[in-house]
Amino acid sequence: GVRVFTATGGPGTLRAFEIFPAWAGARVPVVCAFMTRGVNSPLSIQPDTIEMAFMLHTGIVMFHAETAQDLYDMLLKAFVIAEKPDVHIPVGVFADGFFVTHTREKVKIDPAEIKLPPPYNPYSSPVPVMDMENVPVRHMRDPFVMKSNFISYAAHASWQQEILAAAERARKHIHKYLGGLVETEK
Repeated sequence: GVRVFTATGGPGTLRAFEIFPAWAGARVPVVCAFMTRGVNSPLSIQPDTIEMAFMLHTGIVMFHAETAQDLYDMLLKAFVIAEKPDVHIPVGVFADGFFVTHTREKVKIDPAEIKLPPPYNPYSSPVPVMDMENVPVRHMRDPFVMKSNFISYAAHASWQQEILAAAERARKHIHKYLGGLVETEK
């Protein structure tokens, strides 16, 4: 019943990849900062956006911050957008590793403008909170396709469409808080 924030980058994103679609499937409004960098060996802090390509079909709304100021602003606004009852899916804020993460840049933080929404209320969620008997969480315990479980599979398929619809409903909030989108993918 609290706000959740986490961050990852590079190989850490790949190690955690299994959980990202589960966040969207369970409709949890997690905010995650992704510091995109090379996924290679030996260790690299050079920028690379391959992680963004991997994340495109996970159900997470994705923002890309090009500056430290963008990163700061988008992270605060990501909570507002993710927690809207008509959206209620995770938001990932992506920033270029090295250029944003390992260089110095001034960030304007005006105390008068810092204002988070009221404390997160999990009971405003459009779906039951982690209810093992109802979608979407039921799909975490049931096999996807079994002859005896066709109804559950049909519910799973319709739920995937609901995640896409929730991302579409996020557009009006993105426009309000971030000034709109440059590119979208359908």
